[in-house]
Amino acid sequence: MSKLLIFTDFVSERLVYTFQFICKSRGIEFHFCNDPQRFESDLAEAKFVYSEYPFENSYPTILPANLIFEEGIKVQQIAQFHEQDFSYLQFAKVPDLLASIFFVIACYEEYLPYSPDEHDRFTAQNSILNEYQWLNQPIADIWAEKLLDFIQLGYPTFSYKKPRVSFTLTFDIDNTFAFKHKNTLQLLGGRVKDFLQGNSENQILRGKVLSGEVQDPNDTFDTILDYVKGGINTKVFWHLGDFKKFDRNIAWTNAVHQRLIQKLAAQVQVGIHPSYFSYLNESLVKQERGRLEHILKKPVFHSRQHFLKIRFPGTFQLLHNITIKHDYSLGFADAVGFRLGTAQAVPFFNLITDEVTDLMLHPFIYMDGTLNQYMKKSPEEAKEIVLNLIHQVKTHGGEFMCIWHNDTINNLGQWVDWKQVLDFTIEQFQEA
Repeated sequence: MSKLLIFTDFVSERLVYTFQFICKSRGIEFHFCNDPQRFESDLAEAKFVYSEYPFENSYPTILPANLIFEEGIKVQQIAQFHEQDFSYLQFAKVPDLLASIFFVIACYEEYLPYSPDEHDRFTAQNSILNEYQWLNQPIADIWAEKLLDFIQLGYPTFSYKKPRVSFTLTFDIDNTFAFKHKNTLQLLGGRVKDFLQGNSENQILRGKVLSGEVQDPNDTFDTILDYVKGGINTKVFWHLGDFKKFDRNIAWTNAVHQRLIQKLAAQVQVGIHPSYFSYLNESLVKQERGRLEHILKKPVFHSRQHFLKIRFPGTFQLLHNITIKHDYSLGFADAVGFRLGTAQAVPFFNLITDEVTDLMLHPFIYMDGTLNQYMKKSPEEAKEIVLNLIHQVKTHGGEFMCIWHNDTINNLGQWVDWKQVLDFTIEQFQEA
């Protein structure tokens, strides 16, 4: 393991958080020092200065902007800074690679004022990553590599490794069944909707499913288990909220529903998929987590928000408060790519309190509906986009996570031929 000594005037929580991201997964042990004499006399393998202190000897140095040493949220004067073959951020006209990394992995911009979409979400269009065309690459990892390469120029024996590459397939179960096990009101509502929309095909399919003539189109759970049996790391997030607008699943108390959840949980990690209106409602998330724990007869520590509805810091602080340990909501609905600037999981850093928590945020790279419904891509076009995203993760390391749904792998309706996009994604990781 390589060792790095860092000189800085002040060791802030933000600075420690940033170097944890840079060093931990790359096999680097780091220490801080704010004593100039001790720093110069130390026989460290490599040294780096994050300060304006005028050392007589020459060390790899970055002059710091204020961001990493500030407390709380401040409106930042940000611009893009170009240096040779890459670019990063400058803050109040001070270019700072470390502050750039922190700004992105802490989702600083999501604490600042923005115009949300119809679902109260921060969108890719709001993001500086999209504005500067960084969204389709793990820019925080690229910056980390640039920093370490810069240090290596002064210390040729100093080395680092690439973060481990892995693949995780996830499914959100918003609607367990399309027609089966619906209550009378749900069935009536579905029939009225089909009638008003002139959807005779759906009316016919409903009749065949309810008569037992064909399988419910959302019942793809054996296919999901086939992926598991094939050695694919798979996670499932189950919606158990009450029936409301945007929350349309069958009752969590339904015995068939509960047995199905238990069947999958015997082979797959099952987490909660908190309902549409829960993203700032701690008691509601606790209630829905309690329902899943009642079904599984064990604690649940994994979560992904329905509709990807999150708000910084409220959503993640409430998850932390109720002891959720892993969240998988960080990605955009309207664009693919690296919302966190990385494919690595990072701890949730609450910028309001300037505290690191033990809630791990696992970013996903693409969602099925993003490619099909938001970006309006064909399956073949989607494959090209996915291939580039896979290349980025294989090059810079991290966990390639994608979101699918039980009703998007049935090759029916608007999802004809889309299962091949998922299979293509898996094949790319199974190849040597």
